[in-house]
Amino acid sequence: TTTTTTTEGRPEAAVAAWLLDDTAGSIAFESVARHSAEYRNVLLGFQGAYASSSAPLFVDATRSYVSIPWADYLGLAEGTMTLWFSATRVDRTQYLIMVGKQNDANGVLSVLIMNGFLCAQGHNEREGSFFVASNVQVTPNDWHMLKLQFGANGIRLSLDGALVASEPTYHGGMLGNEHNILLGAEDDGFAVLSFFTGLLDDFIITTADPFELPPVTTTAAPTTVAPTTTAARTTPLPTTTIATTTTVGRTAAPTTTAATTTRATTTPATTTRATTTTTTT
Repeated sequence: TTTTTTTEGRPEAAVAAWLLDDTAGSIAFESVARHSAEYRNVLLGFQGAYASSSAPLFVDATRSYVSIPWADYLGLAEGTMTLWFSATRVDRTQYLIMVGKQNDANGVLSVLIMNGFLCAQGHNEREGSFFVASNVQVTPNDWHMLKLQFGANGIRLSLDGALVASEPTYHGGMLGNEHNILLGAEDDGFAVLSFFTGLLDDFIITTADPFELPPVTTTAAPTTVAPTTTAARTTPLPTTTIATTTTVGRTAAPTTTAATTTRATTTPATTTRATTTTTTT
């Protein structure tokens, strides 16, 4: 399956896309099925992963996260989740994506940073649990794109376009989940914790062929694996004033070539995004 890109930067095979470009209010609008999420204690209007985008700032001390209400159409057996992130620090455990609650029977998937490395874990009643960890360290205050692919061939985790970990024997996906998806925090079944500190941008769930990446090889040195889509950004977290009146547009998702320009860090984006979206299946 070949996934093309729409003019909004959303893959045509997208099931759901929270671009996180909102600059005011508590609603995180979704651009495919209008399945809105809720911002919890985040600060809006900071420079995003794209030159023309804005992104919410998450702070662990204020228990910041995004809560996406569960819907049955999200319960995919095969698919891909992508998310841009820029972490202020990477020396502690913090969750980027949490599907479901820890120790639930089915459909639990999560991506987290642990001791500087990107990790993924999940659980279902039939197969039990899995945990994989990258051998490539996450750099703080840089933009990175993570991709978690799941399906009949197992789990694959990539960072900035390079495959960094896999678990071929786990096939659970999100099928059977009944609880919210959290961005920037963990739900351990009793409380929300393990909060992320930094910026998040463009959380997208697709049904495209989730296994276009090559398999993990044991001979490749982790420091020499070159990203095949988009290199990590190199700009520190923004320190600008929160914008409250603008909306942000998108031109194309940086999924094929490394960015060659320096993104602004002094003011939030001020362009206007068209409200019409197109999804081709």
